[in-house]
Amino acid sequence: MLSIDLEEYRSWTGQIPDDALDDLVSLAGDRLTITRQAAATVEIRATAHVGMLVTPEVSVRIRPKIDLDNLFYMLGIGDKAWTVDRADAPYAVVDDDLVTAVVRLFCREVERLTGRGLAHGYVPQAERLLAIRGRVDLGSVMRRPWERTPVPCQFDEFIPDIWLNQVLLAALTAVRQVPALPGPLRGEIHLLAQRFEGVSIEKIDTGEIDRWRPRRNDRRYAVAVRVAGVILNHLSVADRDGLGRAASFTINMIKQCEDC
Repeated sequence: MLSIDLEEYRSWTGQIPDDALDDLVSLAGDRLTITRQAAATVEIRATAHVGMLVTPEVSVRIRPKIDLDNLFYMLGIGDKAWTVDRADAPYAVVDDDLVTAVVRLFCREVERLTGRGLAHGYVPQAERLLAIRGRVDLGSVMRRPWERTPVPCQFDEFIPDIWLNQVLLAALTAVRQVPALPGPLRGEIHLLAQRFEGVSIEKIDTGEIDRWRPRRNDRRYAVAVRVAGVILNHLSVADRDGLGRAASFTINMIKQCEDC
């Protein structure tokens, strides 16, 4: 795989096979400026988007001009609502690119939260049972009065399939599909995902993550949920004709500055 490292608004010039270039152009859209030159040479110029674009044959990583500390603060991971303890989560590792730094921080937060098991909560359930449990669903009884057993019941069950765990699992599932992550980090993601037995994989509304504010009992989830929102908002993964996987994780720095 051809690896191209850029800095925000910098350019790279070299040769890329036509098929691989077509895939990159299709994936990048307006996030890269790609110009074909003479003798099969191509100039790739970064724009205001930073992060990663990966096709089966080409990997492009764009580093922000500002420090990762400052970028994480702009993403809301360093403000008063989402305080990161740098002693516990040193995310700005030297030579880490943006994507690896985000995933590394997320994994460390998930490891911290799940090291002693998953959090549980009471989740409403509706089921037809032979013995009454909780409350009888009178509406179901009236709709089908001839069915005396099993009895439709409504009850709360103390299980790990709660919204907070679903958010973390959705983000882990997303990053597991990203190619070009370091091998040890991919192994860590795989092991962490195995801890979420009994948690369903749901489509998460990222707007709900933005609106969520931690209560006293779940304040420890604040950073992990916020980073999960960053991942789910900015990561896109797709298979390309069965030949390989394409992925993009990019942040528009102009928009990010405007939102701050």
